[in-house]
Amino acid sequence: MTATEMLLDAVDLARAAAEEEAGAESVGAHVGVHGEDEHSVTHLFEAEHAGYRGWSWAVTVAHAGEGSPVSISEVVLLPGPDALVAPEWVPWSERVRAGDLGVGDLMPPRENDPRLVEAYVQSDDPAVEEVALEIGLGRTRVLSREGRLEAA
Repeated sequence: MTATEMLLDAVDLARAAAEEEAGAESVGAHVGVHGEDEHSVTHLFEAEHAGYRGWSWAVTVAHAGEGSPVSISEVVLLPGPDALVAPEWVPWSERVRAGDLGVGDLMPPRENDPRLVEAYVQSDDPAVEEVALEIGLGRTRVLSREGRLEAA
């Protein structure tokens, strides 16, 4: 038996690996095999889990060369063309809409927001620091000219 035939005949080994990862009840019928290279193939099994219709367990089996045993390379769950998958992730700053926030809710500003600038450089003199805090210069960032004009 050639090495390629050994890899193609490793369905039982691949099924056992998928069942060990997912549980026997979650691994369905063998639905295909895909050659990766001359030393490895990936066997596909239906995912029998209610939330994963259209997904497949993919088990890659490999060997190091003639006479070497076939071994499991990896076991993963992959979506098929008809699988239900999550939508592409959108950053929170682009998802928040009017009505999502209430009174007192705070959100961090955008990174490199042109409406904000550094407030002041701290001094080594405690008297200057005390006066700075009294007049409101203790904030790390304040509105820039652009920010003030937009707010107005």
